[in-house]
Amino acid sequence: MLNNFELCIVLIATILTGAAMNEWEREVTSVMSRSLHSFSSASMKQTDLETAGKLSRTDQLEYLADLTLELKEIADSLGCATLAGVLVVAYREAVIQAQRR
Repeated sequence: MLNNFELCIVLIATILTGAAMNEWEREVTSVMSRSLHSFSSASMKQTDLETAGKLSRTDQLEYLADLTLELKEIADSLGCATLAGVLVVAYREAVIQAQRR
């Protein structure tokens, strides 16, 4: 089982790279899901990805804002104050971008 530090590192790497989750990150997500009962899986399913391609820019940004807020709550629960702060900034940016256009 991963410790809080390792979970924070995975969250940071996933957020900063914007890359699709690899198998190791999926395993971490699975561990987090089991350990945090209020957390629903952060990994997107194929149907989610297909649906996202059909949504407007605003809808996609609002969805991204929601995901970012969920990640912020996870970071808070893990005691990662700096990461939680970065995620708040990312959330606000997504909301601002969604309101443009």
